[in-house]
Amino acid sequence: MKQDFLRFHELSVRNKYQEQMTGLNMVFFEKESYLLCSLDHTGRSLAEIFNGDSRIVGGRIFDAEGMPGDCTEIFFQREKIYYVDSHVRFMNSLNLAENIFLLRPNSLKKVKLNRKAVLLRTEELFRRYGLPFQPEQKVESLRAIDKVLLQLVRLADLQPKMLVINNLSFICNKEDMERLLKILGKIREAGISMLVYDSNPNCFVSLADHILLVKKGQIVKKFYDREAFEIYWEHSSRSISERVAKKELAGAGGKEYFRFSWHFPGRELCSFAIHPGEILYFPSDGWEHQQALCRGMMGLGEGGVVLEAKGRRIVCKKPEVLQKYNIFFWGEERIEDELFPNMSVTDNILMPSMKRISRMGFYRAGERFILQDMDFSEILEEGRETGSLTDEGVWKLLCYRWKLYHPRMLIAYNVLSRFDPEMKRWMAGQLLQMAGRGTAFVLLETADEAARSIADRVIHTK
Repeated sequence: MKQDFLRFHELSVRNKYQEQMTGLNMVFFEKESYLLCSLDHTGRSLAEIFNGDSRIVGGRIFDAEGMPGDCTEIFFQREKIYYVDSHVRFMNSLNLAENIFLLRPNSLKKVKLNRKAVLLRTEELFRRYGLPFQPEQKVESLRAIDKVLLQLVRLADLQPKMLVINNLSFICNKEDMERLLKILGKIREAGISMLVYDSNPNCFVSLADHILLVKKGQIVKKFYDREAFEIYWEHSSRSISERVAKKELAGAGGKEYFRFSWHFPGRELCSFAIHPGEILYFPSDGWEHQQALCRGMMGLGEGGVVLEAKGRRIVCKKPEVLQKYNIFFWGEERIEDELFPNMSVTDNILMPSMKRISRMGFYRAGERFILQDMDFSEILEEGRETGSLTDEGVWKLLCYRWKLYHPRMLIAYNVLSRFDPEMKRWMAGQLLQMAGRGTAFVLLETADEAARSIADRVIHTK
């Protein structure tokens, strides 16, 4: 009979984004895998309970012996439950073997290091999980997904009770996903439990013993049949193009708007033209390729980026130069960095556009008219502070800010890929509205289907 090692009893928790999970009654068993799926992005909040950044606001957590526990990283590591997301810490001054053994939890108990044994043990681990690395290889040569795979292997070697895996698909291309699933399959065969949340849960169905649907901070449904889940998910997340009306290009007579040209390091020239209201999608071969594209367009690469506009040719070596031409970047890794934390929601939306609204800065009298006129139908209640917004609420606020500011062009970095289907659909609708008013978009997305469904052109770069 399988033993349980963790229980949630009427548990309610709140994370650092003030998102709350309520009424959780869950029992985690040895050698079983759990898949979380969510149409509204709140499944992520459940997975993030295990990273230690949440706090209990009601109910209890009990360990294998029935003793109450808390919602901290120390507690979960003591229970041999480890959390993995796309941000993995490695030391560049150490080789892979040293990173594998010296940076594992509780490694400071060691007082001696047998280098030969460490190298042999690392080589055996790589062979067991099919990783194409060398123990003495340097960390600088690794891609983001490679670090994640090494982290999974490192934690699996500790014989944990459970690994919690949070949203890894958006850093994977097709080949990376196959490698990830292969390693997770071997971890599952070793008898290690897993809790997986991902915005593309259909990729992980083959690993799951239990499939849980999370909505508005609660577990609302359990699927006991994989085929039933696949039918439900396909129906719920059907192509955005079926739900969102296409827009007409706002460009006048097909006249060229902007042309960007830059060199990838050690590669050929990359160049493209974009018109008013046009949406371009750049498929990327993994996270690193995506970041290289973004840096190139923003002029952060060697030699900067050449911008041709209205007969002028400008060399831009920093994003501030592009901003003079009303070209902006949207999609910080930490979305709270784009907020003014000491201002209300409406002030966060209106302040960047203040000079356009009133040269003297007096926009209060027309505030209600402005918000209604711009059709901010999803605006949150007036006066609410930004610190109480959910992750989804922050993205809506930022979207409304750009909608009012009306830039000529936005380089959007994973603004669709981060979300579950419901929010993807909403965000795609907003992008199409802004494009219909003349804002041009460059989409740097890993959510290929979502991006292609609203793109006017797809541009491939090597």
